[in-house]
Amino acid sequence: MDRYRRRRKEEEEAELSKAYEQFREAFEDGTSIASKSFVRAAIVNANKVIEDISSKSSIYNPKIELAKKASAAPNSFEQAKKIAEEKAKRMMEEARKANLTTTRPPRPGKTQPKSRTSNLEAFKEELKSMQEEREQRRHLRSQMEQMGMEKEALDRIAPLIDNPYLHGTGEYDNDPNTTNIYLSNLSLEIKIEDLYNTFGTFGPLASAKILYPREEDRKREHLCGFIAFMTRKDTDRAIQGMQGKYIRGSEVRMSLAKPVSIPPQPIYVPPALLEFAMPDPPTGLPFNAKPRKCDLDALLKKCPLPRLGSSLPESDHGLEEYQKMLRNAVVRVVVPTERSLLILIHRTIEFLVREGPLFEAMLMGRERHNPVYRFLFDNHHPAHVYYRWKLYSILQGETPQTWRLQKFRMFDEGSWWQPPPHNILTGGMPECLYHTAFDGGLPAERPVAKSRKRKYSSSEDEEEDRKEIKTKWRGVLSTAERDELEDILRGLLPEKSSVADAMVWCVEHATCAKEISQCLHESLTIDETPLHKKIARLYLLSDILANCAARVRDVFYYRQYIGDLMPEIFRELNKTYEKISARLKAEQFKQRVMLCFRTWEDNSIYPTDFLIQLQNVFLGLAKEDEISEDDIDGAPIEEGPEETITKKESIFEEDIDGVPIEEDTLETQPKKAATFKRSQWDVVDPSVVASQAVTTSKWDLLENGKDDETMVSKTDQEDDIDGAPIDDDKNGSEDGECPDEDDDDKTNSSLQQSLSSSTARLDEERRKILREIEVKVVKYQDELESQRCEDIPVQVEKYRASLLKQMEEKLDVLNEQKDKKRKKGTKRSRSRKREDKKDDKIMREKERERSKSEIERNERTRDRDRERGRERGRERDRSRSRSKERRALRRERSLERRKR
Repeated sequence: MDRYRRRRKEEEEAELSKAYEQFREAFEDGTSIASKSFVRAAIVNANKVIEDISSKSSIYNPKIELAKKASAAPNSFEQAKKIAEEKAKRMMEEARKANLTTTRPPRPGKTQPKSRTSNLEAFKEELKSMQEEREQRRHLRSQMEQMGMEKEALDRIAPLIDNPYLHGTGEYDNDPNTTNIYLSNLSLEIKIEDLYNTFGTFGPLASAKILYPREEDRKREHLCGFIAFMTRKDTDRAIQGMQGKYIRGSEVRMSLAKPVSIPPQPIYVPPALLEFAMPDPPTGLPFNAKPRKCDLDALLKKCPLPRLGSSLPESDHGLEEYQKMLRNAVVRVVVPTERSLLILIHRTIEFLVREGPLFEAMLMGRERHNPVYRFLFDNHHPAHVYYRWKLYSILQGETPQTWRLQKFRMFDEGSWWQPPPHNILTGGMPECLYHTAFDGGLPAERPVAKSRKRKYSSSEDEEEDRKEIKTKWRGVLSTAERDELEDILRGLLPEKSSVADAMVWCVEHATCAKEISQCLHESLTIDETPLHKKIARLYLLSDILANCAARVRDVFYYRQYIGDLMPEIFRELNKTYEKISARLKAEQFKQRVMLCFRTWEDNSIYPTDFLIQLQNVFLGLAKEDEISEDDIDGAPIEEGPEETITKKESIFEEDIDGVPIEEDTLETQPKKAATFKRSQWDVVDPSVVASQAVTTSKWDLLENGKDDETMVSKTDQEDDIDGAPIDDDKNGSEDGECPDEDDDDKTNSSLQQSLSSSTARLDEERRKILREIEVKVVKYQDELESQRCEDIPVQVEKYRASLLKQMEEKLDVLNEQKDKKRKKGTKRSRSRKREDKKDDKIMREKERERSKSEIERNERTRDRDRERGRERGRERDRSRSRSKERRALRRERSLERRKR
């Protein structure tokens, strides 16, 4: 219908233009009245006879008569007007006959309803349009074939048949390089974590974004977003797996989007992939192989799992099960995450391949005590597993970048070795982790409908959600920023420009103050770091603290986060300071650290008490672990004595000389002073020693405090503390063991440790009080000088003496309280020991009775089984005799029948 109307319209326009041209020619003929001279032609009128004009002149000069022309002009105009009217009438009649109502404007008034096209006519037009598109594709395909285009590109651009799935698709559906997915129809309550928990299970993500509406687009009922994977394989899996799934009650609609640049490291890694990248926990098998559960259960039913380095199971069945479990176990190779260790392993393999096994033997002999080369000696460490596999792979002809991924056996009758993937983060999800993909997403129940105006009138909920997302992800450095910070710390030098540039970078990234502080802490606690690098990093930390008051957002957080990590930092600096052998170098290191303390004190960055405590930690004057007063007596009442001793040993490990407590005897323990940590006063300045001379009375305090304890220990040795009977003592002596002496050793060692800790705390408290006294004395002296009093030194000495007296009284009260608690603890521990030994004796007797009863039960069951077996044999004999009799009767009957 449209074609027919279009054609009729074109014909009408052509006729109108033709009539207009004729009308213009008719009106323009009678307008010119100028005289003309022209050559006369031979034929004037074709319908008349040709005249002979030879006698006439060739030039015709007409004569103009004005009167006649004036009368002739109106006649010609009227004639032309009549001709035009006739043509217009004729055209109107033809238009009426053709019923061309489309050219007319609609009549004023009510519009008449148009006649609808039927479904059949609409389908017919659709078929015609499809046929036209098909012909266009064929024509385009033939042209491209002549140009020499490939078949795959032809099928994608101009396919032979109509593909119903191509209609309505996106622009990038045929792009094989895109990994970006456009998400639509997302719920208004969705968060970025929902995308991580659903789409993130299909593989590592390159980017993820939720597009929140602007102020003018608040009325939209759904959100949209983008999510990009690291590989196209994971993208296809995600589109296929999430088709028709629901997130927060809304069905997700997806289509491929414009490609985005893929970063070198993903922004999100699935937890399953992170766990896969970590080594397996210790299994107790060679090379930390992971056995199958069925093989391990079968072995444990027959014999326990042998420890590493011990002998194999003696029984044949146990040995067979162990070898079977070992053959089916899998050694999973994991690439070390520490870059320096990985480079060292590769460098060692390079020299080993070039020089041979003699180089490895020489290296192991030279670096035996170097922890960096641990991968050469510890056969069960993940680094050694990687070293051994990488060496085997290179010797087999594989390249350092590519290797086979199939399992193989490195040794005959050995375990399987599983090589690592080529790029675990950028190479996509391994096939063994496909089962961890998201498989939920059911449609949620519809909530009660709310009014549309109320829903979109306020956007407070959405703004709160956005703030939550921002605050959650705020404070985390990106992968590139983290790498940049690590590079800055590695290349940091104790120079003004280098430290200033690093400080500016840290201040500009103050929103991530916590992570930057942790990174600084890690860099200062590495033992292998050179001294000048540690000093430079400490200067950087000091500069950051000095700029905490700058007008930069969140920069003040550095003071809090760095302050929490200060004690650990100065413990590590103390270890570094003690390891310096050169005296001059140690003194220079100490002076530079003390300069930082002086700067912090001048700027009042931290309280004075806190800075003094940090100085004591750095100089080794303070204990690393302080124990509460409630735990001095040993262990709480609910626990046993053995557990308390082990706990105290773990707490006071640094106060022991390295020899286990069990190996010490009562004869040698009082003579040795090894239970106390070695004094470090030889490293401190003499002036500091003179000012803090209170510590010289430490051993005197111990001797005075030990008088009561020695009396108690003597009475303990004479009495029977353990409460065990004489039989048990005899048995113990036959075995070559002395349980009473061991218990006494443990109690004495724990008492000495508690004494050492208490004296250390007393010394620390004494120093602290002395510092406070000196501060008060200085203030008092300033007041006296401001008042211009006489005899200022005498008054100051009196004031100092009174304060010292108060300090001594306070310390005496504390000593008495601690002595009482210590005595209570010793009594409790003795009573606990007696009760425990009684309980042990009762348990032994019960076990003996149980074993006897079990033996008797076993004998009874054996007798019953024997009797039952005899009865069964008798029944068998009876049945056999009966069967023989029956056979004899049958034979007799058969003989009688034959005779008859």
